[in-house]
Amino acid sequence: NCNAYLACTLYFLGYPEQAQTVCQQMLAQVRTQDHPHTLAQALSFAALLQRWLNRQQQAQVLAADTIAISRQHDFHLWRACGEMTHGWARVMQGQADGLAEIESSIATMRQALGGMSVVFLSSQIEACMHLQQFDRALALTAQALADAAKTGDAHFLPELYRLKGVCLLSLDAANAVPAR
Repeated sequence: NCNAYLACTLYFLGYPEQAQTVCQQMLAQVRTQDHPHTLAQALSFAALLQRWLNRQQQAQVLAADTIAISRQHDFHLWRACGEMTHGWARVMQGQADGLAEIESSIATMRQALGGMSVVFLSSQIEACMHLQQFDRALALTAQALADAAKTGDAHFLPELYRLKGVCLLSLDAANAVPAR
């Protein structure tokens, strides 16, 4: 658990290589243990780190492993995390139906926690932008920012504002009229 959060912290502080090292050590250690819940959590965080690093295939493989163990042991939270990252990876690799997987993970997360982590909405926003659904991405960004303000979940605000900026720039470019 500590290594999972350490890897995230290192990534957010601008040390992606160190985050990757901690994550690899975490997975090696947890795979020697017979504790499915810890493995599901570690796989989920490892997949998420790969998502942030934009390593789509690695994220998809780790997310699929997360989903498999979570289904086997009925870990709703970790299954939702795995589905979120798996769906994101599929969209980024050209499989538009991965968006439905992200949306399903959001519904599962709302049931499991009674709320929503903005990290889930950021995956949906990024997927919509990749699919050039800019208006929808902006609406989801507004929802995520409102949810963050309501719940006090501010840990992902910089990413939400970055996504909003990229989306606005992309929308402007898509709507630009060529010069004559």
